[in-house]
Amino acid sequence: MAGKDYRCTWGSILLLAPLICSQVFAQSAAQVEPANYKGTIVLVHGAWGGGWAFREVDRLLSVDGYKVYRPTLTGQGERSHLSSPNIDLSNHIQDVVNLIEWENLHNVILIGHSYGGMVITGVVDRIPNRVKQVIYLDAFAPENGESGEVMRKMAKNPLNLTEKDGFFVPTWLKPDALLPHDVLMPVKTFSEAITLKNQDKARKISTAYILTVDPGKQPEDDPFYSSYQRAGQRGWKTMVMEGDHNVQWSRPKQLVTYLECAAEMKDPKEAGIALPAPEPAPLGAPTVGIAAGKSTYVIVHGAWGGGYAFKTVDELLTGDGHKVYCPTLTGLGEHFNLSNPNIDLSTHIQDVVNVILWEDLHDVVLVGHSYGGMVITGVADRVPERIKHIVYVDAFLPNDGESLNTARGPSPARGPTTARSARRGGGTNVPAGFRAIGNYDPNRPPPHDVPQSEKTFSEVEVLRNQNAVKRIPATYILNTTHADLKPEGAQFYFFYQRAKERGWDMHITQSDHNIQTSHPRDLVTFLEDVK
Repeated sequence: MAGKDYRCTWGSILLLAPLICSQVFAQSAAQVEPANYKGTIVLVHGAWGGGWAFREVDRLLSVDGYKVYRPTLTGQGERSHLSSPNIDLSNHIQDVVNLIEWENLHNVILIGHSYGGMVITGVVDRIPNRVKQVIYLDAFAPENGESGEVMRKMAKNPLNLTEKDGFFVPTWLKPDALLPHDVLMPVKTFSEAITLKNQDKARKISTAYILTVDPGKQPEDDPFYSSYQRAGQRGWKTMVMEGDHNVQWSRPKQLVTYLECAAEMKDPKEAGIALPAPEPAPLGAPTVGIAAGKSTYVIVHGAWGGGYAFKTVDELLTGDGHKVYCPTLTGLGEHFNLSNPNIDLSTHIQDVVNVILWEDLHDVVLVGHSYGGMVITGVADRVPERIKHIVYVDAFLPNDGESLNTARGPSPARGPTTARSARRGGGTNVPAGFRAIGNYDPNRPPPHDVPQSEKTFSEVEVLRNQNAVKRIPATYILNTTHADLKPEGAQFYFFYQRAKERGWDMHITQSDHNIQTSHPRDLVTFLEDVK
């Protein structure tokens, strides 16, 4: 509906200083749990893989009432554009520790598959107070000082690895393989020895080990049998599941039964639980799509923030039956450990494009908040065939050749000036080549805003498929704290006008800039209304 202003009013409003960042007050954000909530699972994939490998397992566990996180380790899967031979085991441990801390997760059921066993061993050693249960799935179970390479060589028939330029190259990967597929694995992830300092606490956590054994084979022949033996010696609950190493693809329903039983420290065979018939899910793809009338949302946060800023919106949309992805951009949020001054807008655009491609998403409602508008503009331009609707939430709306610094022109009379006036490198705790809001406190516990690379503000948009993008329905949501809802006083009014001139569907809300935290249900109502 071109040029329409949808105006709404709330009785009481928390007025915050106008920011263009994704600053979030996570402590006060409402936690939305499904009626059948059973627990929170963090599932760590194996070498050469990615979180994509467990999509069907995620779906099945979610249906059963679990909240599932399946992070992709740096340099793997949809994050392979960040790959480097310098990535090591410590990087991957930090990936998962950060996810748990920045998402403020507690009582976590931590699951590691294959190489993921190395990672979760380090994670539970680092933050044992956050973990309720640990499950090793056909995975390495190292002792202090051991590496993945040491663990690999303990197998009866160790996997032969081909090394090139600091990477292990999977011999089974075809050059023309369609996404998603396995990728190169840095040698350092296997050569770095794990350092464990809190095993007295970690070993007190309830732990189970599931060994998967190929049909017709003996457990002793399995490459992970030595870890299975070690698990028994440690007094862990051990069980044997029939299936190949990648049961997340070959037997996902049976695997979910085992994982749910392991979370209760029982073996399904001993408990007499009937296992579902094997039902393969090629490459982990979900066997059931989005329900009729529901949508797939990819929501991109603003500057200095992270995906955590949309946690409540995610939970509300998910509770309504939608599929939601809130990726955190490289160098921000829980990926702040990867921060460097060379990260630019193109990096962030690729972050989101890869999520869409590796998760094989179609008919996406693509949402960008604040700086996220710069990102989704580039994403829609690169994969317009995957996008069903584009939504800008109080966001930058650049033209071809504009950067965030120049999108408003040289002398804007009004609008979002915070990005320009934000403290640059050399200010209080802000490193050179970065920009931050206010005085950055590196000791503040997560989640919190972090410095962002200057290049993300200065790199210009290069758009090549705008004819295709123009055919995608688009919506602009302008947030204003003015009681009379006069849009002229809003900081993003310039971009609201630009969207209106393009004939988009227009909405005005009485909210501060961060509607995702101050009025999440109202934002969800807007998002569910787009077609």
